[in-house]
Amino acid sequence: MSSAAGTVGWRRSSHCEKSRDGFQRGVVTGLIGMALAAFSNGRFSLGSPPAKPGERLVSPADFYRGKLTPQEITAVQQECDVRVPPLMVR
Repeated sequence: MSSAAGTVGWRRSSHCEKSRDGFQRGVVTGLIGMALAAFSNGRFSLGSPPAKPGERLVSPADFYRGKLTPQEITAVQQECDVRVPPLMVR
């Protein structure tokens, strides 16, 4: 592989570095975002950067709302606090 081929690949990837951000919302949005970035040489992309994993997490009460009663959620949380050791002890 010549150094020129490596340079072209690097340049191409920098133009389309945000092209896959649309896949966080769905396949069709991702494909449209990749096409938009390709045709505009990376000047345009869909949406904002993907959310960090910690920002996507919801509380157990929000997750189980409508599936369990608030009393059941509290009971499960208390049982987990007693039976399951913490992952990190500070």
